[in-house]
Amino acid sequence: MNINIVFAVDDEGFDMMAVALYSVIKNNQKHQLDFYVLHQNISSQNISRLMKLENRFANTHIKPVVIDEKRLSNTETNNLYVTTEAYFRYLAPEILGDESRVLYMDFDMLCISGIKELYGTDLEDDYLGAVADYVVEHKPAYRRFKDGIGFGKTEVYFNSGLLLLNLEKIRKNKVMEVFWDNLRDKNKIIAKEFNFFADQTVMNLTFRGKIKSLAAKNNVFTTVLEDTKQKDPVIVHFTGMYKPLTYRNKHTAVYDDIYYTYYRECIEIIGDDGGLLVKNMLKWLSRETRDRLKEIEAKNHQLDAMDAQIKGLTGHIATQDTLIKSQNTQLNSAIILQKRAIRLVLERAKKSKNKDS
Repeated sequence: MNINIVFAVDDEGFDMMAVALYSVIKNNQKHQLDFYVLHQNISSQNISRLMKLENRFANTHIKPVVIDEKRLSNTETNNLYVTTEAYFRYLAPEILGDESRVLYMDFDMLCISGIKELYGTDLEDDYLGAVADYVVEHKPAYRRFKDGIGFGKTEVYFNSGLLLLNLEKIRKNKVMEVFWDNLRDKNKIIAKEFNFFADQTVMNLTFRGKIKSLAAKNNVFTTVLEDTKQKDPVIVHFTGMYKPLTYRNKHTAVYDDIYYTYYRECIEIIGDDGGLLVKNMLKWLSRETRDRLKEIEAKNHQLDAMDAQIKGLTGHIATQDTLIKSQNTQLNSAIILQKRAIRLVLERAKKSKNKDS
Protein backbone atom coordinates (compact mmCIF):
# COMPACT_ATOMS: atom_id res chain seq x y z
CA MET A 1 0.00 0.00 0.00
CA ASN A 2 1.15 3.53 -0.81
CA ILE A 3 0.46 5.90 2.10
CA ASN A 4 0.55 9.71 1.81
CA ILE A 5 1.07 11.70 5.00
CA VAL A 6 1.17 15.46 5.54
CA PHE A 7 2.84 17.34 8.39
CA ALA A 8 2.91 21.13 8.83
CA VAL A 9 5.52 22.66 11.12
CA ASP A 10 7.98 25.46 11.84
CA ASP A 11 11.53 25.24 13.18
CA GLU A 12 10.32 25.26 16.79
CA GLY A 13 8.33 22.08 16.32
CA PHE A 14 10.77 20.43 13.92
CA ASP A 15 12.32 17.81 16.21
CA MET A 16 8.96 16.71 17.57
CA MET A 17 7.64 16.42 14.02
CA ALA A 18 10.73 14.40 13.04
CA VAL A 19 9.98 11.94 15.86
CA ALA A 20 6.34 11.69 14.75
CA LEU A 21 7.44 11.04 11.18
CA TYR A 22 9.98 8.45 12.33
CA SER A 23 7.31 6.71 14.43
CA VAL A 24 5.20 6.22 11.30
CA ILE A 25 8.18 4.74 9.45
CA LYS A 26 9.06 2.44 12.34
CA ASN A 27 5.59 0.90 12.49
CA ASN A 28 4.79 0.75 8.76
CA GLN A 29 7.89 -0.63 7.06
CA LYS A 30 5.92 -2.88 4.68
CA HIS A 31 4.31 0.09 2.95
CA GLN A 32 5.56 2.84 0.66
CA LEU A 33 5.45 6.07 2.68
CA ASP A 34 5.32 9.47 1.00
CA PHE A 35 5.67 12.36 3.46
CA TYR A 36 4.90 15.99 2.61
CA VAL A 37 6.34 18.46 5.13
CA LEU A 38 4.66 21.84 4.66
CA HIS A 39 6.56 24.81 6.07
CA GLN A 40 7.65 28.40 5.62
CA ASN A 41 10.86 28.69 7.58
CA ILE A 42 12.47 25.34 8.39
CA SER A 43 16.23 25.85 8.26
CA SER A 44 18.35 24.16 5.60
CA GLN A 45 20.16 22.36 8.42
CA ASN A 46 16.94 20.79 9.66
CA ILE A 47 15.89 19.87 6.12
CA SER A 48 19.22 18.05 5.73
CA ARG A 49 18.66 16.25 9.01
CA LEU A 50 15.17 15.21 7.90
CA MET A 51 16.40 13.79 4.61
CA LYS A 52 18.61 11.36 6.52
CA LEU A 53 15.44 9.44 7.34
CA GLU A 54 14.70 9.11 3.64
CA ASN A 55 18.25 7.90 3.03
CA ARG A 56 18.00 5.33 5.81
CA PHE A 57 14.66 3.75 4.87
CA ALA A 58 14.05 2.44 1.33
CA ASN A 59 10.25 2.68 1.67
CA THR A 60 10.35 6.36 2.61
CA HIS A 61 10.14 9.46 0.45
CA ILE A 62 10.12 12.91 2.05
CA LYS A 63 9.17 16.06 0.17
CA PRO A 64 9.58 19.41 1.97
CA VAL A 65 7.12 21.93 0.52
CA VAL A 66 7.68 25.65 1.09
CA ILE A 67 4.43 27.58 1.45
CA ASP A 68 4.57 31.14 0.12
CA GLU A 69 4.14 33.47 3.08
CA LYS A 70 1.67 35.52 1.01
CA ARG A 71 -0.54 32.45 0.49
CA LEU A 72 -2.20 32.86 3.88
CA SER A 73 -1.29 36.46 4.63
CA ASN A 74 -4.95 37.34 5.17
CA THR A 75 -5.63 34.39 7.45
CA GLU A 76 -6.66 35.49 10.93
CA THR A 77 -5.92 33.33 13.95
CA ASN A 78 -7.70 33.81 17.26
CA ASN A 79 -6.14 31.02 19.30
CA LEU A 80 -3.11 31.66 21.48
CA TYR A 81 -1.63 28.22 20.81
CA VAL A 82 -1.95 28.11 17.03
CA THR A 83 0.48 29.41 14.40
CA THR A 84 -0.09 29.99 10.69
CA GLU A 85 1.28 26.49 9.99
CA ALA A 86 -1.95 25.06 11.43
CA TYR A 87 -3.74 26.12 8.25
CA PHE A 88 -1.29 24.46 5.85
CA ARG A 89 -3.13 21.12 6.14
CA TYR A 90 -6.01 22.65 4.18
CA LEU A 91 -3.70 23.30 1.23
CA ALA A 92 -3.22 19.55 0.74
CA PRO A 93 -5.91 19.21 -1.99
CA GLU A 94 -3.99 21.60 -4.24
CA ILE A 95 -0.45 20.56 -3.24
CA LEU A 96 -1.15 16.84 -3.73
CA GLY A 97 -2.93 17.44 -7.01
CA ASP A 98 -2.49 13.89 -8.34
CA GLU A 99 -3.31 12.00 -5.13
CA SER A 100 -6.73 10.69 -4.13
CA ARG A 101 -6.22 10.77 -0.35
CA VAL A 102 -3.79 11.83 2.37
CA LEU A 103 -3.50 11.50 6.13
CA TYR A 104 -2.74 14.72 8.00
CA MET A 105 -1.10 14.41 11.44
CA ASP A 106 -0.30 17.11 14.00
CA PHE A 107 3.41 17.33 14.74
CA ASP A 108 2.88 16.44 18.43
CA MET A 109 1.61 12.94 17.66
CA LEU A 110 3.25 9.54 17.94
CA CYS A 111 2.34 6.50 15.83
CA ILE A 112 2.77 3.32 17.85
CA SER A 113 1.22 0.71 15.54
CA GLY A 114 0.39 0.14 11.87
CA ILE A 115 -1.90 2.61 10.11
CA LYS A 116 -2.94 0.42 7.17
CA GLU A 117 -6.47 -0.01 8.52
CA LEU A 118 -6.79 3.70 9.31
CA TYR A 119 -5.47 4.84 5.93
CA GLY A 120 -7.63 2.34 4.06
CA THR A 121 -10.86 3.49 5.73
CA ASP A 122 -13.71 3.62 3.22
CA LEU A 123 -14.70 7.29 3.20
CA GLU A 124 -17.62 6.54 0.85
CA ASP A 125 -19.22 9.90 0.00
CA ASP A 126 -17.58 11.82 2.85
CA TYR A 127 -14.99 14.56 2.41
CA LEU A 128 -12.82 13.39 5.26
CA GLY A 129 -12.48 11.16 8.29
CA ALA A 130 -11.72 12.41 11.80
CA VAL A 131 -11.99 11.42 15.47
CA ALA A 132 -14.59 12.97 17.78
CA ASP A 133 -13.16 15.65 20.04
CA TYR A 134 -13.54 14.05 23.47
CA VAL A 135 -13.11 17.32 25.35
CA VAL A 136 -15.90 19.12 23.49
CA GLU A 137 -18.16 16.07 23.50
CA HIS A 138 -17.81 15.18 27.18
CA LYS A 139 -16.26 17.89 29.36
CA PRO A 140 -18.75 19.99 31.41
CA ALA A 141 -16.92 23.22 30.51
CA TYR A 142 -18.07 22.74 26.88
CA ARG A 143 -21.67 21.80 27.70
CA ARG A 144 -23.09 24.79 25.80
CA PHE A 145 -20.53 24.80 22.97
CA LYS A 146 -22.23 22.61 20.37
CA ASP A 147 -25.55 24.37 20.84
CA GLY A 148 -23.69 27.68 20.58
CA ILE A 149 -22.34 26.86 17.11
CA GLY A 150 -25.68 25.45 15.93
CA PHE A 151 -24.96 21.73 16.36
CA GLY A 152 -27.62 19.35 17.62
CA LYS A 153 -26.99 17.14 20.65
CA THR A 154 -26.46 14.04 18.52
CA GLU A 155 -24.14 15.75 16.01
CA VAL A 156 -20.46 14.91 16.48
CA TYR A 157 -17.85 17.65 16.83
CA PHE A 158 -14.49 16.46 15.46
CA ASN A 159 -10.87 17.17 16.34
CA SER A 160 -8.75 18.50 13.46
CA GLY A 161 -5.44 17.08 14.72
CA LEU A 162 -5.79 14.00 12.52
CA LEU A 163 -7.62 14.17 9.21
CA LEU A 164 -7.97 11.51 6.52
CA LEU A 165 -8.73 13.68 3.50
CA ASN A 166 -10.71 12.47 0.49
CA LEU A 167 -8.77 14.71 -1.90
CA GLU A 168 -10.56 13.53 -5.02
CA LYS A 169 -14.01 14.31 -3.63
CA ILE A 170 -12.87 17.62 -2.13
CA ARG A 171 -11.39 18.82 -5.43
CA LYS A 172 -14.37 17.61 -7.47
CA ASN A 173 -16.88 19.55 -5.37
CA LYS A 174 -14.59 22.58 -4.88
CA VAL A 175 -15.40 22.51 -1.17
CA MET A 176 -12.13 24.18 -0.16
CA GLU A 177 -13.41 27.43 -1.66
CA VAL A 178 -16.23 27.23 0.88
CA PHE A 179 -13.74 26.48 3.67
CA TRP A 180 -11.58 29.54 2.94
CA ASP A 181 -14.66 31.75 2.66
CA ASN A 182 -15.91 30.43 6.01
CA LEU A 183 -12.48 31.00 7.56
CA ARG A 184 -12.46 34.62 6.40
CA ASP A 185 -16.01 35.06 7.74
CA LYS A 186 -15.63 33.03 10.91
CA ASN A 187 -16.24 36.04 13.15
CA LYS A 188 -19.62 36.39 11.44
CA ILE A 189 -20.67 32.72 11.33
CA ILE A 190 -19.42 31.76 14.82
CA ALA A 191 -20.67 33.59 17.90
CA LYS A 192 -17.83 35.42 19.69
CA GLU A 193 -18.36 33.42 22.88
CA PHE A 194 -17.63 30.16 21.03
CA ASN A 195 -15.05 31.40 18.51
CA PHE A 196 -11.90 30.25 20.32
CA PHE A 197 -10.69 27.40 18.07
CA ALA A 198 -8.51 28.61 15.20
CA ASP A 199 -9.49 26.26 12.36
CA GLN A 200 -11.36 23.43 14.04
CA THR A 201 -14.87 24.88 14.26
CA VAL A 202 -14.63 26.20 10.69
CA MET A 203 -13.60 22.69 9.59
CA ASN A 204 -16.58 21.15 11.41
CA LEU A 205 -19.03 23.66 9.95
CA THR A 206 -17.67 23.46 6.39
CA PHE A 207 -17.67 19.66 6.16
CA ARG A 208 -20.72 19.19 8.37
CA GLY A 209 -22.55 15.97 7.56
CA LYS A 210 -19.68 14.81 5.36
CA ILE A 211 -17.18 13.71 8.03
CA LYS A 212 -16.73 10.01 8.71
CA SER A 213 -16.24 9.23 12.39
CA LEU A 214 -12.97 7.34 12.92
CA ALA A 215 -12.26 5.12 15.92
CA ALA A 216 -10.98 6.99 18.99
CA LYS A 217 -7.82 4.87 19.02
CA ASN A 218 -6.56 6.81 16.00
CA ASN A 219 -6.26 10.11 17.89
CA VAL A 220 -5.81 9.45 21.60
CA PHE A 221 -5.53 12.66 23.65
CA THR A 222 -3.04 12.40 26.53
CA THR A 223 -5.03 15.12 28.33
CA VAL A 224 -8.04 12.83 28.82
CA LEU A 225 -6.45 9.40 29.26
CA GLU A 226 -7.66 9.37 32.86
CA ASP A 227 -11.24 9.59 31.56
CA THR A 228 -11.08 7.49 28.39
CA LYS A 229 -8.85 4.66 29.68
CA GLN A 230 -8.02 4.14 26.00
CA LYS A 231 -6.12 0.91 25.36
CA ASP A 232 -3.99 -0.09 22.36
CA PRO A 233 -3.96 3.29 20.59
CA VAL A 234 -2.76 3.59 17.02
CA ILE A 235 -1.75 7.26 17.30
CA VAL A 236 -1.20 9.14 20.56
CA HIS A 237 -1.73 12.90 20.57
CA PHE A 238 0.29 14.84 23.16
CA THR A 239 -2.32 17.58 23.49
CA GLY A 240 -2.08 20.83 25.42
CA MET A 241 0.73 21.02 27.96
CA TYR A 242 0.91 17.21 28.13
CA LYS A 243 4.15 17.03 26.10
CA PRO A 244 6.41 14.05 26.87
CA LEU A 245 9.36 16.11 28.12
CA THR A 246 7.33 18.61 30.15
CA TYR A 247 4.56 16.52 31.73
CA ARG A 248 4.14 13.02 33.08
CA ASN A 249 1.54 11.19 35.15
CA LYS A 250 0.56 7.57 35.66
CA HIS A 251 -1.71 7.64 32.61
CA THR A 252 0.79 9.21 30.18
CA ALA A 253 3.89 7.43 31.52
CA VAL A 254 3.74 4.43 29.18
CA TYR A 255 3.48 6.68 26.12
CA ASP A 256 6.12 9.07 27.43
CA ASP A 257 8.50 6.11 27.69
CA ILE A 258 7.71 5.01 24.13
CA TYR A 259 8.31 8.57 23.00
CA TYR A 260 11.74 8.71 24.69
CA THR A 261 12.72 5.47 22.93
CA TYR A 262 11.60 6.73 19.52
CA TYR A 263 13.25 10.10 20.15
CA ARG A 264 16.62 8.50 20.89
CA GLU A 265 16.37 6.25 17.81
CA CYS A 266 15.37 9.17 15.59
CA ILE A 267 18.12 11.47 16.86
CA GLU A 268 20.67 8.71 16.34
CA ILE A 269 19.76 8.82 12.63
CA ILE A 270 19.26 12.54 11.98
CA GLY A 271 21.81 13.82 14.48
CA ASP A 272 21.43 15.88 17.63
CA ASP A 273 20.90 19.60 17.30
CA GLY A 274 22.14 20.53 20.73
CA GLY A 275 18.95 19.73 22.62
CA LEU A 276 16.66 21.94 20.53
CA LEU A 277 13.67 19.69 21.25
CA VAL A 278 14.11 20.10 25.00
CA LYS A 279 14.60 23.86 24.68
CA ASN A 280 11.56 24.23 22.46
CA MET A 281 9.40 22.09 24.73
CA LEU A 282 10.41 24.23 27.68
CA LYS A 283 9.63 27.30 25.57
CA TRP A 284 6.17 25.88 24.75
CA LEU A 285 5.60 25.08 28.41
CA SER A 286 6.60 28.61 29.43
CA ARG A 287 4.39 30.13 26.74
CA GLU A 288 1.42 27.91 27.55
CA THR A 289 1.83 28.61 31.28
CA ARG A 290 1.89 32.33 30.56
CA ASP A 291 -1.16 32.05 28.34
CA ARG A 292 -2.98 29.94 30.95
CA LEU A 293 -2.26 32.66 33.52
CA LYS A 294 -3.68 35.24 31.10
CA GLU A 295 -6.80 33.11 30.73
CA ILE A 296 -7.12 32.80 34.52
CA GLU A 297 -6.67 36.56 34.87
CA ALA A 298 -9.38 37.15 32.25
CA LYS A 299 -11.68 34.71 34.07
CA ASN A 300 -11.01 36.53 37.33
CA HIS A 301 -11.96 39.83 35.67
CA GLN A 302 -15.17 38.18 34.44
CA LEU A 303 -15.88 36.90 37.95
CA ASP A 304 -15.21 40.37 39.40
CA ALA A 305 -17.63 41.86 36.87
CA MET A 306 -20.22 39.21 37.72
CA ASP A 307 -19.68 39.88 41.42
CA ALA A 308 -20.23 43.60 40.82
CA GLN A 309 -23.41 42.79 38.89
CA ILE A 310 -24.61 40.54 41.69
CA LYS A 311 -23.89 43.26 44.25
CA GLY A 312 -25.73 45.76 42.06
CA LEU A 313 -28.70 43.41 41.74
CA THR A 314 -28.61 42.77 45.50
CA GLY A 315 -28.69 46.51 46.13
CA HIS A 316 -31.54 46.94 43.66
CA ILE A 317 -33.48 44.12 45.33
CA ALA A 318 -32.90 45.70 48.76
CA THR A 319 -34.17 49.06 47.43
CA GLN A 320 -37.24 47.40 45.93
CA ASP A 321 -37.82 45.52 49.18
CA THR A 322 -37.69 48.79 51.15
CA LEU A 323 -40.09 50.39 48.65
CA ILE A 324 -42.49 47.46 48.94
CA LYS A 325 -42.36 47.63 52.75
CA SER A 326 -43.08 51.37 52.60
CA GLN A 327 -45.98 50.79 50.20
CA ASN A 328 -47.33 48.03 52.47
CA THR A 329 -47.13 50.38 55.44
CA GLN A 330 -49.01 53.08 53.51
CA LEU A 331 -51.58 50.53 52.34
CA ASN A 332 -52.12 49.25 55.90
CA SER A 333 -52.55 52.83 57.14
CA ALA A 334 -55.09 53.55 54.40
CA ILE A 335 -57.03 50.37 55.29
CA ILE A 336 -57.11 51.38 58.97
CA LEU A 337 -58.38 54.86 58.05
CA GLN A 338 -61.05 53.35 55.78
CA LYS A 339 -62.19 51.02 58.56
CA ARG A 340 -62.45 53.97 60.96
CA ALA A 341 -64.41 55.98 58.41
CA ILE A 342 -66.81 53.08 57.80
CA ARG A 343 -67.24 52.60 61.56
CA LEU A 344 -68.09 56.31 62.02
CA VAL A 345 -70.60 56.18 59.16
CA LEU A 346 -72.28 53.11 60.72
CA GLU A 347 -72.38 54.71 64.18
CA ARG A 348 -73.96 57.90 62.80
CA ALA A 349 -76.49 55.89 60.83
CA LYS A 350 -77.42 53.96 63.97
CA LYS A 351 -77.87 57.15 66.02
CA SER A 352 -80.02 58.69 63.29
CA LYS A 353 -82.21 55.59 63.24
CA ASN A 354 -82.71 55.70 67.01
CA LYS A 355 -83.82 59.34 66.89
CA ASP A 356 -86.38 58.56 64.19
CA SER A 357 -87.77 55.81 66.36
